[in-house]
Amino acid sequence: MGRLSSHDYQNIIHTINVYNSNIERLDLPNLVLQSLSELFKTNGGVFIPASDTHEGLELTNAILFNIDWSYTNQYLKNYWRYDPHLQKVLDSRLTIFKTNDIIPYSRWVKLEYYNEFCRPQNLDYELDICLRMHDRLLGNIALFRSRQQQDFDSRDILKAELLAPHITCAIHEANFLSKINHERKLLQRGMECLSLGIILLDSELMTVYSNPEARRICLFTKGEESAEGNKLKSEGFPAVIVQDCLDLKSQQHNWNEIDFNQHERIISLEHNNIFRLKSSIIWDQSETSPKLYFVILLEDISKSSNLKDDNIKRQYHLTNREMEITQLIAGGLTNNEIAKSLYISKNTVETHLSNIFGKTNVKNRTSLANLIST
Repeated sequence: MGRLSSHDYQNIIHTINVYNSNIERLDLPNLVLQSLSELFKTNGGVFIPASDTHEGLELTNAILFNIDWSYTNQYLKNYWRYDPHLQKVLDSRLTIFKTNDIIPYSRWVKLEYYNEFCRPQNLDYELDICLRMHDRLLGNIALFRSRQQQDFDSRDILKAELLAPHITCAIHEANFLSKINHERKLLQRGMECLSLGIILLDSELMTVYSNPEARRICLFTKGEESAEGNKLKSEGFPAVIVQDCLDLKSQQHNWNEIDFNQHERIISLEHNNIFRLKSSIIWDQSETSPKLYFVILLEDISKSSNLKDDNIKRQYHLTNREMEITQLIAGGLTNNEIAKSLYISKNTVETHLSNIFGKTNVKNRTSLANLIST
């Protein structure tokens, strides 16, 4: 059994560090093949990822390094059936093996597969590194040498055995990150198309994410309908959003409290433009110290409300201000909140509310809210 030198160990450690520092790269399999080709002095290599079920290999997604692509179709159409290395990967639990471990070299050079497919490409010797994690197949790496380079020896097997678990972990992490990023992009595309505005703020009220509808509503409520400033910052929010978030933050004392408090308000502007705002707190517990975030949902309810509100306004002979207060009552706002929203006194709100009750013949706020929402 061969022994590794200190130089071998240094190269292995360097290779492992390369994998760990490049896990987020989309071309990590290419990087793995390149580094292994340098470390093992090969003339090429192939990485074949596992299928979605982790029960086989996805041959059509193979990644080649210094291998002639013109032979790929031949392999996919026919030769894969006769490849003893592939069968060994699928039928056994071996992690590291070379050609001579599965078939004597004297027989290997007589196979049609070798003479018609491998030999023309100078793929005389093969070393396989099978990537498995908890009995799940993640893929297989095949490294090749020509006859002039000579076969892989016991030192090469030792190197491969040391590297295999690190390669497996790197590929596993890369696959996981790729899946997360793919799902994140899909989710972001979906939120970009929503008619509901979404804003995510950190504890300092700085924007982590906002979709186009949220930016549109914020600009509109501030009277800025131009496209300028469309990259939302905390100072670009309507004051009510900032105030609601600060109120929520002051009520939250412990991250592990079960607190379902949220602020909800209706903003009624000129020309029957009405927006519903909901603000709530979430905690990110993925790190050692939990972090607080704010989620704000913004909904333009003008279109759904205008026609109904016009009918109610005409039917009960409500003034513009009375209709405005009716809409805010339907949105669940208290008299104090209505007063702040409309910049009038609480007594004025109560006077208007009394007039509204008389005109609509209802006795309480719930009945009034039901009237406008029915």
